[in-house]
Amino acid sequence: MRFVSPIIAAVLDFFFPPECLGCGAENAWICANCITKIRLEVGRLSLQKKPFAHLWVMADYHQPLVARAIRRLKFGYCRDILRDLQPLFVAALEQIHFPQNATLVPVPLHRLRLNNRGFNQAALFAEQIAALSELPIHTLLRRTRHTPPQAQLSADERKENLKGAFCIDDFIAKDIPKNTPIVLVDDVATTLTTLEECARTLKKAGFTNLNALVIARSSEVG
Repeated sequence: MRFVSPIIAAVLDFFFPPECLGCGAENAWICANCITKIRLEVGRLSLQKKPFAHLWVMADYHQPLVARAIRRLKFGYCRDILRDLQPLFVAALEQIHFPQNATLVPVPLHRLRLNNRGFNQAALFAEQIAALSELPIHTLLRRTRHTPPQAQLSADERKENLKGAFCIDDFIAKDIPKNTPIVLVDDVATTLTTLEECARTLKKAGFTNLNALVIARSSEVG
């Protein structure tokens, strides 16, 4: 599936309105009733794990509606799902305390995948969080290699797949103090390989106060 322009998407939604992934009701990917059924699990799933001071997680990926929403966002190219998830984000931020003067750094996509999908879901999620928290966003990282999707690989293959896949955008980095609290933002974490590789790249550039925020992760990840 290729990128669909906003105008074409609006026309398609008019003639073929979205249906709730939870109950099938029309006009939303996640309706107002079903969003209340997603269990917020910031306290249970968030953790402190090197190299992160904090890794904040909103929900368990194994909740069926959460898994369906993220799969449809990433592979069904439905960016409006993030709009429908906003009540979850609002509730989560009541339990999350970002460091003072933190900046949000979305995990980047390679330009080939970005061109294909039409958007970076991590960047769109970061925009939602920035609007709610009033934190700035800095695109400190760039993806330098086009790699196979992580979901297709084993844990060991994921690590090898992402080695050297990211670099610092020096033009942006020059204006950000190295002690700035960084909050890496992504949609989902499984083995944490992507976040850890991003963190390795940031640490190599001198950034040491590293945190991460994701919508969901598997409860098996420690």
